[in-house]
Amino acid sequence: MASMIGIEGDLGAFLIGAVAGTLSGLLGIGGGIVMVPLMVLALGLDQHVAQEISLSVIVPTSLSGALSSARKGNVAWRFAIFLACGALAGSFIGATLSNALPEYVLRKMFAIILVILGYRILPAEVRQRLHGMLKLTAMKRPL
Repeated sequence: MASMIGIEGDLGAFLIGAVAGTLSGLLGIGGGIVMVPLMVLALGLDQHVAQEISLSVIVPTSLSGALSSARKGNVAWRFAIFLACGALAGSFIGATLSNALPEYVLRKMFAIILVILGYRILPAEVRQRLHGMLKLTAMKRPL
């Protein structure tokens, strides 16, 4: 299952969880965005295994963050309930599809989604600067 077994793997898993939990609470990102790549790259786990582990730790991580935010009145509970219902259905469908795909396909899909989301969340001025840099690079290439 995992290539890092024993105390090193346990310590690695704890550190990855701590980093993912901190970033999740700080930025509101899903822990899987951090955990899955780190488990695959640092611990040598298969993409399928890393994704399933990430799904299994969502509940305690989410509850901890939600309770902390709820104390400050920052949780729209009605919206969260509808979002959770959709996520329950979607995660079942997604996990079923994931198990039917080869590992290399999952890795590519995961990487593409991260790149697209990373690009889309950049401020507009940064995206415009990137577009300008890409145009200059394309213009410098010989035909």
